[in-house]
Formats: sequence, C-alpha cells, structure tokens
Amino acid sequence: MYAKSPSMKTLTTIFLFFLSIVCNAQQASRTLHFDSGKSDIAAKDKQWLDSIADVLKNAVSYTIDVKAYCDADGSEDANNSLAKARAGAVKAAFVAAHLNESKISMHPFGESDPVADNATDKGKSENRRALVTIMFEQKKIEPVKTESNELVASNLEVGKKLILKNLNFVGGSDELLPESAPVLKDLLKLMNDNPGLEVEIGGHVCCGPAMELSVQRAKRVYDYLVENGVAKKRLTYKGYSFDKPIASDNTEDGKTRNRRVEITVLKL
Repeated sequence: MYAKSPSMKTLTTIFLFFLSIVCNAQQASRTLHFDSGKSDIAAKDKQWLDSIADVLKNAVSYTIDVKAYCDADGSEDANNSLAKARAGAVKAAFVAAHLNESKISMHPFGESDPVADNATDKGKSENRRALVTIMFEQKKIEPVKTESNELVASNLEVGKKLILKNLNFVGGSDELLPESAPVLKDLLKLMNDNPGLEVEIGGHVCCGPAMELSVQRAKRVYDYLVENGVAKKRLTYKGYSFDKPIASDNTEDGKTRNRRVEITVLKL
C-alpha cells in the first residue's frame, strides 16, 4: 500500500490549526523532488529553502524535520544511502544559510513508504523526494499602520492598481496571516457588487527572487474568489517575484508589506 489515510491527514491538519492558535506557531512544508540516483537540490527548491531560512533567522524558535525517500531502483542498501544523502543535502543548505544544525532532524527512509507506483516512470519520479516540515514561532510584530482598504466601486477605473492592505503572508509561504480574512471578504463583496468587473491578481514576495512563490500567493486569492462563486473568466493571476517592492526589506514591517497581493482593474 502506498496511499496515506485521508482521516489521519485530516486529523493532522486540524491539530496543527489549533496548535497555531494556542501557541502562536506556524508551519511551512514543501516536498522536494530529485533526479534518479541524485541528491542535488533543484534551483526552485533551493530558492524556497533560502527564503524560509531568512524567516527562521528572525523566529523565536523553530524545528526542521527532513524525511527523504527513493524509488525502488537499485539495491535496498544503495537506496538507504541515497535517501541519507538527500536528507543531508537539505540539512547542508540550511546550515549554509546559518541556521542551527541542532534544530534539524533527518529521517532517511530509502525505498520504503512510496506515495506512487514504482512500476511507472511517473511514479518513480514522485517517490524520489524529501519532505521538509518546519514548525516555528514568529516574533510578535506591531501591525503596520496603513490606510484602510477602499474597495468600493467609486475608486475603480481601468488600469488602476489596488493594494490589498493587511492581506499578508507567512514568510517563505503562501500561508495567509489571520488578519487577511476581512480583506478577502471585502474583495469578494467588491466582485459580487460589480458583476462586470474583471481583475488581474498580482502576487509579490520580499527579500529575493521567488517567482513560483509569488504566483502561489496570487493563486491563493484567485482560488478563494473562485471557491466563493466568482467566475474564472473574470479573473487572471500573475506573479511578480520581488521586482516591485513598496517598502524596504531592511525592516520586518517592510518585509511584511512586500509579501502582498494587489489587483489591477482590467474591465468594468
């Protein structure tokens, strides 16, 4: 069997949700994939590791868990060694970013616990992986004082950009911070009140190039609107990496403001 129990996954998600409320903890995770027989980290995964490392340097506390796996090609001993090398490569990337080595735990599992069928090339590629799970507690930062959102029809004109103020993300992820919920509701109301409105949703990051993450942030808002009934034909989304900052990355407040989403009016 290589399918995980949905009920266990659901229970884990619920547990982590309540943990974040009670302990002010955050979670970030990513599955890295590897070429056959290799332990080299892909460039896009290295960007994510560097980005989350920047966040952890300013965290109150953190732990990093790395589980590494292989496909079924090769001997069991060889795959155990390869899984260890893959976990080690992730650990080395974090250590090179000046994180505390004692906070990183490695668990090489070789060819055990596959998530796909090793009889196919696609299945093998999915099994050549490392799951990185990070639990951390952020420093409490005073909210950035900004003007309130003015998401009303009278402010709309084609080509205008509207920053979704107070819609912000956990560093290194597309996980929305709690204060973002009212902003999403305001945006949804704007779309519902103006059925002819079409917009581009633009995602942004701080602190260095991370195009994939900026796209994920834009898509997070896109998915929210679609799931709440807004027609897909009224929406597009795009990532801008860190090319359009609105504040300095030299302060925590500035970083928070740059991790943002803004909308551009395309049609009224």
